[in-house]
Amino acid sequence: MPDALRRGAVGVQPGCSFVEIYLAIWQHWTAGRIDEASELHRRLLPYLAYWMQGVELIVQVEKTISLRRGMIDHDHCRAPARALDRHELAMVDRFLDEFSEFLPRIPR
Repeated sequence: MPDALRRGAVGVQPGCSFVEIYLAIWQHWTAGRIDEASELHRRLLPYLAYWMQGVELIVQVEKTISLRRGMIDHDHCRAPARALDRHELAMVDRFLDEFSEFLPRIPR
């Protein structure tokens, strides 16, 4: 994202489960806090790099995060689907802990 913004991009199309992080990056960037925007993106990048290995993986992660945040009632994915293993579920937990200041639980 920072690389695209440096080249003139005027937005991104993030996934739905943690749009608040992208918004924070955008707000830092547009306020001229380039270092803060880049640092927040740097923290996000390892998760994105892993989760973007395949469509089924990122869709399941998005749904699992959305479920854990209270945005949806279940994280079922129709076939073809990819279940998260215990290591990937632990990664989701680490992600939610690390970015908790940006990702409140959504009351339903």
